[in-house]
Amino acid sequence: MAVSRLIGLILILALPQRAEAAELKTAVMPLTAKRVPEATVDILDDLLVNEVAAKSGSTVIGSQDINAILGLDKMKEALGCDDLACAVQIGGALGVDFLLTGSVSALGGEVIVSLTLIDTKESIAKKRAQSRAADDERFYAYAVAAAVAELYGLPAPAAPRHDSGIAR
Repeated sequence: MAVSRLIGLILILALPQRAEAAELKTAVMPLTAKRVPEATVDILDDLLVNEVAAKSGSTVIGSQDINAILGLDKMKEALGCDDLACAVQIGGALGVDFLLTGSVSALGGEVIVSLTLIDTKESIAKKRAQSRAADDERFYAYAVAAAVAELYGLPAPAAPRHDSGIAR
């Protein structure tokens, strides 16, 4: 009887340690701008970091953290990195499990947010997501939130309404 209680106590005490050891880290790279003003993309970067932190269940580092770890020159080089091998090297340098890259584009009256989640340990693009909304700055935050929700398999947020239509 005493042995089974001792084993149960050991198992209970071991659970928090396992949960802490399993904490994942995700680095969110700055979005690439395609026909969208850089100042707008800077704001969307902040929204993206906050959305990923809220929805991913992982510890998230953003561009300011990356800049502090890698330095401004290395981060600028990393922004030009499009291939998987390069992304894996960046992830290794940052000590993260996942690297989130993406772009925000304006095309045909829409803004398009495209995201790719890269598993730095397995060297693969784990998941891709895309969201579209009317090319109206009032819908940009929605587009970011919808893309992040899709990426993590969560329900899409409610589309905002506007006098001339709704987000798509």
